[in-house]
Amino acid sequence: MDSRLSQPACQISPKGHPNYPPVILVLGLTHVDLIRLPSGTIPPTALVHFAPVDALDGEVLAELKPTTIISGLVSRGSDAFELARRLSDLKYEGQYQVLTTALPRPAMVRAEILSVAPDIDVQLLEIPVQPGA
Repeated sequence: MDSRLSQPACQISPKGHPNYPPVILVLGLTHVDLIRLPSGTIPPTALVHFAPVDALDGEVLAELKPTTIISGLVSRGSDAFELARRLSDLKYEGQYQVLTTALPRPAMVRAEILSVAPDIDVQLLEIPVQPGA
């Protein structure tokens, strides 16, 4: 198992196999960031791995076979546009969920991300702003 990832290795089936849980790769975020996600975003059976954004490469994608990748619109050391471009270059075919606070024009932001990664299923997930933030 790649030492850049947070969880121990597990045997992963071919993508979409009904007897295996979904695999989620969280990049540049922490467990605390995920607490603010809308209920039901992460299935209770999901295998969730955390890694820094710079750990993303073809080896990590091949090892984990994530069905979903989650990052922030702006994460530690990267942004969703750069990450979407990298995912596209790596031929990622899963879902890419981008955490963001309320945006005035979310469709425009999504379209801009899709402009660099047209083959990726991009979703913007609005999270509430924490009081005092």
